[in-house]
Amino acid sequence: MASDPRVPPSNYPPSMGPGARPSNPTGDGPDTRTKLMQIIQARSKYQVSVEPETLSLSYELNDAPRLYRLSFDAMPLQGFSRWWLFGGPQRARRAGILAIDIIRGSENVAKRPVTQQEAEALTYWTSKRLLYSSYATAVSVVLGAFIARRGHARMKFPILPAKPLEQYNHFPFKQVPILTGRTAQSAWQFTRYGIWIQLTFLVASPTIGTAASIFIANAMSRDSRTQELVHALDPKRAWEDRGQSDSARQMSPEQQHQLSSGFETPNQGQDLEADSQRTSRDLERNGRVDQGMAHGYNSGDSIERGSPDGAGTLSDSAVRARENTQQYERYPSSSQQQPQPQPHGQPASPPASADSDPFFYDDASPTAGNDPDNASPVAYTQPSGGSVWERIRRGGNGSSPSRPPPYGARAQPDAGQSTRLAEQEAEFSERDAYNSESRFGSAATSRDGGDRERAQREFDEMLERERQHSGSDEYSRGMRAVEQGEESGNAASGASGGGGSAWERRRRE
Repeated sequence: MASDPRVPPSNYPPSMGPGARPSNPTGDGPDTRTKLMQIIQARSKYQVSVEPETLSLSYELNDAPRLYRLSFDAMPLQGFSRWWLFGGPQRARRAGILAIDIIRGSENVAKRPVTQQEAEALTYWTSKRLLYSSYATAVSVVLGAFIARRGHARMKFPILPAKPLEQYNHFPFKQVPILTGRTAQSAWQFTRYGIWIQLTFLVASPTIGTAASIFIANAMSRDSRTQELVHALDPKRAWEDRGQSDSARQMSPEQQHQLSSGFETPNQGQDLEADSQRTSRDLERNGRVDQGMAHGYNSGDSIERGSPDGAGTLSDSAVRARENTQQYERYPSSSQQQPQPQPHGQPASPPASADSDPFFYDDASPTAGNDPDNASPVAYTQPSGGSVWERIRRGGNGSSPSRPPPYGARAQPDAGQSTRLAEQEAEFSERDAYNSESRFGSAATSRDGGDRERAQREFDEMLERERQHSGSDEYSRGMRAVEQGEESGNAASGASGGGGSAWERRRRE
């Protein structure tokens, strides 16, 4: 037996027996023949019996017998419809089998047995569907006969053109006639009527059947007996219910109870806690920024008090100083802004003199603004010894005060120097306010060439008056030499030769 070449080897385990083969090797589900056999086997257990007032439907579902006794009055189904559908054993069997198929299919989809009222409604609407199909047959016969009657005289067939009646004296073929003469013409007329009726039925049957199915579906959805069942048979509803059941199975009983009672889930609580933490961090960050801004406004009070018009406006240097203050408070860890401690025995090195810087601010200049970078945050302060002209009149003996250290060097004072640094801070603020307003006015004047020239002339006149009041002979000789375009060779004279204004000569010294 094992050596039989007609039996191929089996891929199934020996425990399934010798020669085990798949029932459907070409697909996962049963083939058409298997399905047909299952339907025939299931319908073999259908029993339909018609009594004077009731209709009995008996079948088996999952090896469980079912029996429904349906009243014709409850469906309701009376008169011609009842006789046409259940008037004979064959017609009753045909209508009963279709009704049982609908009931079994509904139970399989809804996963529950149908009730008595639902079975009555399903049987009623199934009978209506059969009745409408019968109407389609009748309509096809009537319409086909009407069309064939119109072409009776010309022997008009569908599609084919009309021919003389003499060509229809032989039926069915002219070479081998069975009927001849008028009998053959009558046979051709009968054939023509049948062709027209069949053609009309092929068109009317699916059209009327589709319209009947739509009407039955809408009627069942409106019927109070089948509304719940139709809702359960909805494919979208079944898909949503299956998805909800899957998610419910994945959730724990506590989560289901919380959802049903309206309490928040643990994930929701964690989300709320995280939101509150983020809010608190944002508030804390905003608070630090607000404190820095408040400190900047407090440090600019002296600048506001120093405005000449008393309107409380801020100059450019005040705004830049405030920005520097806020920048230092936000980034205090910069190595460039930390003060460098000095040993106790080593004296502090004096800063560079203002006169040694080629770009120092001089209030004696009518065209002030020697700073190469007007946007620089470092403010050029006025020396405490007075203006440059005052130092010239004193013979240049006035000491040039040192420039104040940058803000970063005094922003973090030591504990022992707090009092002294506070006094210096106030002095620096007043000087910054004065210098910023002077620079602002000079910068505005420098934008206009005419104002620059006018200021230069006024300065020259003022310088000349000062020299005349002092009675200096050297000044008179120097001015005459300037006007004549000559250069004075006298080293004792107080002015060097060359053209230009007194301020330009002072710059060349």
